[in-house]
Amino acid sequence: MTKTQATRDLERAIWQYTHASGKQIYGAFEVTVGYIAFRRDGYDRADYVTMATDGTIRAYELKTSVSDFHSPAILSWIGHYNYLVLTDAVYREVKEELPMNVGVLVADEAGNIRSEYKSGYHQHSIGECTEIMESMLKAAARDAAKYYMLVVH
Repeated sequence: MTKTQATRDLERAIWQYTHASGKQIYGAFEVTVGYIAFRRDGYDRADYVTMATDGTIRAYELKTSVSDFHSPAILSWIGHYNYLVLTDAVYREVKEELPMNVGVLVADEAGNIRSEYKSGYHQHSIGECTEIMESMLKAAARDAAKYYMLVVH
């Protein structure tokens, strides 16, 4: 599936936002977490997941349109901290519908992100954290393979 320019812009904005602190943050896009920890009927897929050197995992769901926000796709709250990342236009339309205990980050047209709500903390077992980290590694390896297929060949 081809990503829209709005999705690519929001991905770039959240990557820059999560790496702006200068801290060692590791992230991967489109992270699919397998069959064990989170859902008995299959898997969860988060748009973006980061892990800090202290082991804190943050999951981000990106929404670039109101219809995307209202889609039946399941939101994957797999992090210790979980966030909706919205464009400013989407935020203005859906701010009365936002879920509780989830952080909300809003990107303006220039790609600058501001925090509207902080995320609550969600405890995970060591096994769940390990599964998320393994899934991040697989997603990062997939993206590296895509990069090398495009750039090297």
